[in-house]
Amino acid sequence: MIIPRDIRKKHTEQAAQIEAVAQRMASAVKTYCASHGFVYDGRPKTLESLAEKIETGRFQSWSTLDDLFACTIAVPLPADEDDVLVFLMATFEQVDLKKRLAARKAPDVFRFDNTRFIGRLRRPDGMDTRDSIFELRFEIQIKTLFELAWSKTTHAFAYKSARIDWRALRLAAALKASVEQMDLLLSDFDNAMRLLGSSPWHEIEKKQLIQERFLTLQPQIPSEAWPKDLSRFIENCYSLIEGLQKHARWQTRNRDFDIYAGALSAISRFIAEHTGDLFPRSISLFQLVFAVLTQVHEFPSDSEARFPISSEMEELFPHVRKIANRFEFV
Repeated sequence: MIIPRDIRKKHTEQAAQIEAVAQRMASAVKTYCASHGFVYDGRPKTLESLAEKIETGRFQSWSTLDDLFACTIAVPLPADEDDVLVFLMATFEQVDLKKRLAARKAPDVFRFDNTRFIGRLRRPDGMDTRDSIFELRFEIQIKTLFELAWSKTTHAFAYKSARIDWRALRLAAALKASVEQMDLLLSDFDNAMRLLGSSPWHEIEKKQLIQERFLTLQPQIPSEAWPKDLSRFIENCYSLIEGLQKHARWQTRNRDFDIYAGALSAISRFIAEHTGDLFPRSISLFQLVFAVLTQVHEFPSDSEARFPISSEMEELFPHVRKIANRFEFV
């Protein structure tokens, strides 16, 4: 592609300033995203893309170009957008704000429509300067994670392809409609669950049984011992009990033998007898469950599972020294 000399010259003159703005802006946005669990996606605009953008006729002058550097903040839900805007308005000087759904669009059309924050670096307080790094504009798009995936996967096929193709644009629009539906569903997830209803399923019922028992026991468990992710803890307890139950059924030759009631009662008794300062704080809650249950039920030696059996665990529950299925810290 031939780049007009004036465009190439102007870009070369401001290359250092563009890079400085990009680094400062990206640093602030990346830090924010990392602290909030959002996704950062940055891109410097190529000289070719810049030339093509100028050729659209939508810009009056070089100073009105709004994305010499651009980045995207991808959030889990559309509702997270407001918090991002609060951060951007407090961190940068707002030049313009183009919110999603602000542009005219037919209800049966599905295309790019994300909030775009146009900004500049804030001048330091008390500094009266015309430094060009405080004049250059940049664009920050706010998308959901699904929208980011849509734009990444369809951009080359439909919007940057070698040929214009009705089918490609149709498929891209259909996928955008699906993205909009998924974001809408996630935004009202709790209500959608109530409308969906529920079917009986053994695994879910057992996990809910474990969950309800530990939620009942929570007041007796020190807060520092409570798991960070309750659902993961429940999954781990379920896998352990299922493994012990499978072995117990083999030993008793009874395929209907169910250890859940006894296992959960054993855990409840131990916790009730070890409240306050008696509660073991040198091991995790799962290690405690593992130790209590393997006192009552034999751990299968042929199991492929490996568990963290620490020295603190062995001091509190000497019987676990005999269990060979250990996670190795090597």
